[in-house]
Amino acid sequence: MIKKSKLVFGVLTSMTLIFSSVATCFADQNVVSKTQDNITVTKTAQWTTVDGKSTDASGNKYVKIDFKIDTTKATTEIQNTVSKGGDTDIVLVLDDSGSMHGGRVAKLKSTCTDFVDTMLSIPDTKVRLGIVCFRFDRADNLCGMTSDANALKQSLNGLTATSGADNPLHLGIQNGRQLLNGSTATNKFFVVLSDGGIWTYSQSEELSKKYIAEAELQYPGLKTISIGFEPDSDRDQKFMESICSKHTSGAPMYYPANVTASTVISDLGDVFKQISETITKYVVGNSLVDTIPAQFNIVDGTIKTNDSNLCASLSEDKKTITWNWGENKLEKKVYEASVITVLDKSQVPAEYTMINTNGTTIDPSADSSKSAIFSYGSTSKIYLESPKLSLAETVVDEEAPLSQPTVEEDAEDVDTTPKTADEFNSMIFVVLGVCGVVAVSTGVMAARKRRYN
Repeated sequence: MIKKSKLVFGVLTSMTLIFSSVATCFADQNVVSKTQDNITVTKTAQWTTVDGKSTDASGNKYVKIDFKIDTTKATTEIQNTVSKGGDTDIVLVLDDSGSMHGGRVAKLKSTCTDFVDTMLSIPDTKVRLGIVCFRFDRADNLCGMTSDANALKQSLNGLTATSGADNPLHLGIQNGRQLLNGSTATNKFFVVLSDGGIWTYSQSEELSKKYIAEAELQYPGLKTISIGFEPDSDRDQKFMESICSKHTSGAPMYYPANVTASTVISDLGDVFKQISETITKYVVGNSLVDTIPAQFNIVDGTIKTNDSNLCASLSEDKKTITWNWGENKLEKKVYEASVITVLDKSQVPAEYTMINTNGTTIDPSADSSKSAIFSYGSTSKIYLESPKLSLAETVVDEEAPLSQPTVEEDAEDVDTTPKTADEFNSMIFVVLGVCGVVAVSTGVMAARKRRYN
């Protein structure tokens, strides 16, 4: 009898271990995590909803990608070390027409001087600036690309607010493109300042947009930031908004400034401070880079973080997200970043029941490592593999067959999200609990019988 009870106990124990292993494998497939230098980076993939729906109009499933970067145990040395975000070239394209006379041009010189000092003081990276001005019927290069602060500041004395009504901003953009010729910098920026008034030179508006588009095509990653310096009309402001790049949120990189009106929108000095912060986030700091595969598309407006110091940027093909830190060190905290993507099921072969949430392939047996990379310090990197999700319950035709009538018109609102690992684990824990009770009961009964025998 004792041998029999031991056998039953052994079988139940084996079953418990097997179920535990299954539960672990299932739970871990959509979570990847790695710890290095007391920093833990975790990536999770899960089916999700947008506006209460689990699919888009075409029946494609939404997937949310979450990152957690736990630096609470990072050493002080790691906290104070900044990774290099890449060399940076910035071209200031400044309005020096007659409309900038008086206090405007004086304020412009002062704020640009402060901007030069701020940009050249960014640690652990090389920053160059160039200055172009446009006035009346021409554009002049006040200073070529350089890291010489004195040369840049002296060139600002060339701003004189020359008289004349025409505002050939497009010529300033042309000169700015020429200054960037041969640039190998990782980050490139145009900072365009104007009141937006295009008077008799009406074609300048169209040409300005054309030249900026060509510059951004010529220099991938180039971002155009515009400052509407006391625009005289809504039309002028809208023009300045139309020529700039967009943040990942979709908002234009446009800053209104006013230094003379009684109702001040934003002082020019404050505007340049905001621009300095924006550029700094792209230039320096530790970074997290995640690659989105061809089978997925990012849902607009869904990139989020739990820290205002994190700035997300998208590659030109919208397949790579880079989160940069704007400060000079990591804080001891848990950083979070997330994005929602939508799976294009038409690109997923029917035989695949598992998919990677990023990387270069949907083949679950292929190597998908190094698709998410967290860089910190000057050389350290943490590489993450791709989490996987099961398509077993999602590769179905959501449209009812023609021979069968539709049961309800609102079928699209039905949540068909597959069971998650948590739901599966709940079932496993119930089974484990039952097994545990049976095992304990069997052991107790065996002990009693041994005493009575």
